[in-house]
Amino acid sequence: MSKLKLITFDITNTILRARVPVGEEYAKVACRFGLNLDAARISQEFPKVFSGLWAVQPNFGVADGITARQWWSTAVMAAVERSDVKLTEENFEKVSATAEALFEHYATAAPWMVDESSTYILSSLKRTHQLGIISNFDERLENLLEKFDLQQYFSFAIASRAAGVCKPDPTIFDLALQKAGIHDPSTALHVGDDLALDFKAAKSAGWNAVWFCSDQAKRHRYPVDETEVIAHLHELLTLPLLQR
Repeated sequence: MSKLKLITFDITNTILRARVPVGEEYAKVACRFGLNLDAARISQEFPKVFSGLWAVQPNFGVADGITARQWWSTAVMAAVERSDVKLTEENFEKVSATAEALFEHYATAAPWMVDESSTYILSSLKRTHQLGIISNFDERLENLLEKFDLQQYFSFAIASRAAGVCKPDPTIFDLALQKAGIHDPSTALHVGDDLALDFKAAKSAGWNAVWFCSDQAKRHRYPVDETEVIAHLHELLTLPLLQR
């Protein structure tokens, strides 16, 4: 096997994590506009709303000519409606204002936290490998990296909306190789928390892959070779793959 030259990471739930469940953030922001939301219900409904909207308007609607802000506004509106809030004319205005505020809020550091071991791990890996990001994210990615001073570790960061292609399409992995100046995918490794979009997608593109998963029940349900799964980022440093 060729020696690894490039290591890329997903961003959400790999490098950055939400400080509190999505429903709590939505409810907190909505309160500013006089809208009372059931935080637990929003957290329950949001994943369904997100996956449903992604299915019909993938990659934040870039191919449909809408902005990421518009895409997220639709998602917020649907999540609120599914939580049994009636979209009266008055509530519609409140939800619209909430969606606008949430888009700006999630562009700041406030709702996010960096995985506690990230900076040490990235600093260590950067000494011997080129690092990058491949994320299904919108134009706020660069700003978030700057907010957390993470851009210093990465040679490039690919946000799917800006690239016009999203995981699991192998084209986004090919784009990463181009940005890194690398031709052989077997010298690249991708690390992420989503089994389909990160692990399997990278493998399909000819890359090496590591699944970042601390959920033992999920690991048991979807068995992956123990040399290709980690529960904590620091485990990357001792993986056999990185010792070659």
